[in-house]
Amino acid sequence: MLPTDYRAYDGRVPHRERVQQVADWLNLPAEQRPELVTLYFSAVDSASHTYGPDAPETLSAIVEVDRQVAILWQVIESLNEREGAGINLMLVSDHGMSEVNPDLFIGTNSLPRPEGFKRVNGSTRVTYYQRDPDADIDALSGALDRLSEDRWRRLSSRDLAERHFEHHPGVGDLIIETAPPRVFRRGGGRDADLRGMHGYPATVEDMAAFLVAVGPDFQEGKVIPEAHQLDVYPVAATLLGLEVPDTIASDGGPLRAILRAP
Repeated sequence: MLPTDYRAYDGRVPHRERVQQVADWLNLPAEQRPELVTLYFSAVDSASHTYGPDAPETLSAIVEVDRQVAILWQVIESLNEREGAGINLMLVSDHGMSEVNPDLFIGTNSLPRPEGFKRVNGSTRVTYYQRDPDADIDALSGALDRLSEDRWRRLSSRDLAERHFEHHPGVGDLIIETAPPRVFRRGGGRDADLRGMHGYPATVEDMAAFLVAVGPDFQEGKVIPEAHQLDVYPVAATLLGLEVPDTIASDGGPLRAILRAP
């Protein structure tokens, strides 16, 4: 199912143009105004990957996104005051970012690639898919363990269960995972224009994201210590007057506490 109106993502579109498109949608007559609009700012992610999460270039990207969010909020605030539009804004980050060191990158060409397996590099982990049922996965496991030298760990069935991955068809048959400041990369650290990475386990503190919510349906000045990203959907659905399906793993959890009427 596709939205009523949408734009194919193009990272070259300036942030100001993205905000203007949302403003145009919100300024439609009330009967035509969309009930949900999503908008993505890419600048901070791009800068922190290239320069690192603490680099001046990343701070500049944060300032630019903050400026665009302020412009968007002015549009929303004006509509709420002028028309009682009741528009809320949720600003969320989908992940954090860790600083990485190219001198410690792991070249994927150094990893075994036996026949009967497909190897897929995901930067923070490498996944092996067993294509041939007769391929020796135990031998592969042993080889990876011997090569590790504490640079990665092999995920167990318990690890996968804790991440709700054990039954997903996209999960591989064998997965190795590294930790900051390392990443898996085809050429190792050679000529690497990469100083930041995400995708590490959620237990890595740098992976924590943030959420700011403002609008008539949110309490002012309310601070909660922690919520889960799975809590965002149920809260958004509640604001839209939608019933949350039983298949969703969260009912909104602690994030409901920020609502005026949880």
